Amino acid sequence: MSNLRVGAIDSVNGNNALAIAADGSMTHGGNAMSTGMVKLAQAEWTTDTDGVNFDVFDSTKYINYKIYWWVCHESTAGESTTASWFQTGMCFRNASGNLDSSGAYDNNCSWVSSGSTDPDTNNAIGAGAKNRIWMCGNGNGYDSQGEGLISIPPHSDFRAAVCGQSQLIGAPRTSSGAGVNYFEEFSSVMMAGSTDPTQLTGFRFCSFRGTTGNYSKRGHISVYGIEK
Repeated sequence: MSNLRVGAIDSVNGNNALAIAADGSMTHGGNAMSTGMVKLAQAEWTTDTDGVNFDVFDSTKYINYKIYWWVCHESTAGESTTASWFQTGMCFRNASGNLDSSGAYDNNCSWVSSGSTDPDTNNAIGAGAKNRIWMCGNGNGYDSQGEGLISIPPHSDFRAAVCGQSQLIGAPRTSSGAGVNYFEEFSSVMMAGSTDPTQLTGFRFCSFRGTTGNYSKRGHISVYGIEK
C-alpha cells in the first residue's frame, strides 16, 4: 500500500490554497481550518453504573465543552430501590478527585410537565447551594435525555459554569398516557472559592443524589470540545 504525502495544495492561479502541517493541522488561505467540535470521549453502559469520569479538559484547546446524554434513572434492582440513579447530575474534578463538598455549586433549575404550562421555578430539591450540579429529575421510573454547555475559563479570576436543557421521559416506559413527560432547564456556577478553574481536569457524570452509590442500568453520554 502506498501513502500520499501532501504538504500543500495550490489554487488554479498558483497561490497556496491549503497547507497541511506535519501534525495534520491545516490552514486555508492562511487561516486555521477547524472542525469546530472535537469528540473527546464517550461512555455507554448496559449494567448498573453509578457514574463515569471524564478528565478531558484542556485549556490550550478549549474553553467550552458540549455533552449529550441519555440515561435510565432506574437500577437493575428496580424502581423501589434507594440506590437508583433517580436524578441526573454531575460534579467537576481536579487532580485530587471529585469536587462535591457541601455548597460547592449554586444551581438554578425548573421544569414543566407535558400536562401543564406552569414551570416549577422554585425546585427545592435541586436549586441553591448543593453538592452537585442538578441536570434532570426526579424519579426511578423515568429516563432522561439532554445536552449541556460547560464553560471553563482559562484564568483563576473566573468561575466554571454549566447550563443546558433536558427532558424527563415518563412515557411509554411507565405510562401510556399523555402529560407525564417534562421539559427541564438547568444552570450552575461552581462556588467553591478556593477552586481555580484552570486546575479542573474534568467532570463526573453521575446521579444528583450522590457522586457514587446510585445506579443506572443503561445509559450513554458523549463529550465534545469546542475549539477556540
